[in-house]
Amino acid sequence: MAISQRKKRILLMQAIFQLPFHIQEEGADLNSIQSWLEDQPTPLIEEFASFLDHREEIDQVIDSTLVGWDIHRLAKVDLAIIRLAVYEMFYCPQVPTKVSINEAVELAKKFSTDDSSRFINGILGSVIKKYEDRIENKGCQ
Repeated sequence: MAISQRKKRILLMQAIFQLPFHIQEEGADLNSIQSWLEDQPTPLIEEFASFLDHREEIDQVIDSTLVGWDIHRLAKVDLAIIRLAVYEMFYCPQVPTKVSINEAVELAKKFSTDDSSRFINGILGSVIKKYEDRIENKGCQ
């Protein structure tokens, strides 16, 4: 079953959003997310698994660009959107960086607060400035 890129992003954002509610310090209980994903198209499952492989690094990138903020203080919806955009910027060479940012802003307008789209745009702009060389040279990971 083929789905649009926008629908795929929404579903991935929703799966990423669920992570903080299922991961505990001692280990991850991802069974409910995996059950939910089983009803989704296979490419989505593979992409979510790829995101999970890179989640620690993605969080480090986000945390390193926050000024006066801690990643744990971000709204969970905003964090899910930012994580998805950073994942695409670093690990999805078929997705142009500008598209990742524009789609993140649109997701924020749809799923978060009125101020979130500007906030997310600013954070992603900081990520680009700080990691410009790496983003420009991204490859299939």
